[in-house]
Amino acid sequence: MDKECTVRAVDPATTTGLAYVTFHGGALSCLTRKCKFDLGDRGQSVRLVAQELSLMDAELESLGRPCPVESAIEDQYSHLNPDTFKKLVRVSSWFEYELLVRYQTKVTFRTPSNWQKFFGLNSRKHKSALRKKVVYRTMKRVFGREFASNDVSDALGIGVVHLAHIVGEDIIYAIIRPHLEAVRKELGL
Repeated sequence: MDKECTVRAVDPATTTGLAYVTFHGGALSCLTRKCKFDLGDRGQSVRLVAQELSLMDAELESLGRPCPVESAIEDQYSHLNPDTFKKLVRVSSWFEYELLVRYQTKVTFRTPSNWQKFFGLNSRKHKSALRKKVVYRTMKRVFGREFASNDVSDALGIGVVHLAHIVGEDIIYAIIRPHLEAVRKELGL
C-alpha cells in the first residue's frame, strides 16, 4: 500500500499519551504529546482534550500529512483500586466523546494485551515494567528519538498496531521487526 494513512492513538490516564502515526512511502512518522489532567475539574479537562487534539491537527496539517482516518484508545480494565479505574474511564470517555462527536471518526478500543501482542509481549509472561521498556525502546528506535514518557510510547504502540490493521500487519511489522528484535536482544528476551 503506497497510500498515506494517519491514525490517532490515546493512552488515557491522568498523564495521557497522544500520538498521530502516519504511514507514507513505506515508512512511519509520528507526532506526540503528553497531557496532564486535573480530574477534579472536568470542564477544564474536556477543554484540554479538545485543545490538544486541535494543536496536533494543526501541526499535522502544517507538515502536509493526511488527517487521521481512525482513532484507537487503550481500553480500560478493572484495577484493584476502584478509584483509579474510575479516573481512567473518565479520561477515556472524554477522548471518545471528542473523537466521535467533533471529529466524527471511528474509535476502536484496544486492550493492552491486544496491542502488546504485536510486540511479542504477554502480560502473564512479562511484567508491566518490562513490557513498557520493550515498547519504549522499540518506538525510540523506529522513530529515532526519545519520548516524553512511557504514556507517549504506549500511545505510539497503540497507533502502530491500529495502523497495521488498516495498512496490513505484514507491511507494518516489516518496518518494526528489526528494531523490535534488536531491543529484545538487548534485554535478553
